[in-house]
Amino acid sequence: MSREKNIEIMNAYYQTLGDSDYESFADLFSEDVLYNVSGSTEISGQWKGKEALFGYLNPYVFKHIDAENSNMSTKCKIMCADDFRVVSINEADGKSMEGNAYPQRYCVILTIKDGLISEAHEFFDTALAETALFGAKIKKRKTISKADKAFDF
Repeated sequence: MSREKNIEIMNAYYQTLGDSDYESFADLFSEDVLYNVSGSTEISGQWKGKEALFGYLNPYVFKHIDAENSNMSTKCKIMCADDFRVVSINEADGKSMEGNAYPQRYCVILTIKDGLISEAHEFFDTALAETALFGAKIKKRKTISKADKAFDF
């Protein structure tokens, strides 16, 4: 695929998430997709095949997200792209079904083959996912480091 087409696929990835159009989102993936989720959470690891991704992982995650009060793609920037991959950073403004704030930031790397996503790597704040979505309790540091400049992309 061309770089430009791969960027279109990444943009469609975020547009369909932002629109909560999960059927169109699923249509972007190959049947044998490998979906890699960072961290050591209950959803972390490699999910093999579209059935695992859309038959278990996505329904499990999205049953914890209040879709009516969430936007899973509020801001997106393509960081780099070539004829095989696209790397982006994205922000979401979500709420859990329990009313917890879920302002997540993601880095996603997509590998595109024959016009479909054949592999994805998703990196995000796993502690936020654990606490906001899955009810984990994590002890926080007493002192918090403050940035001199607000994050932007």
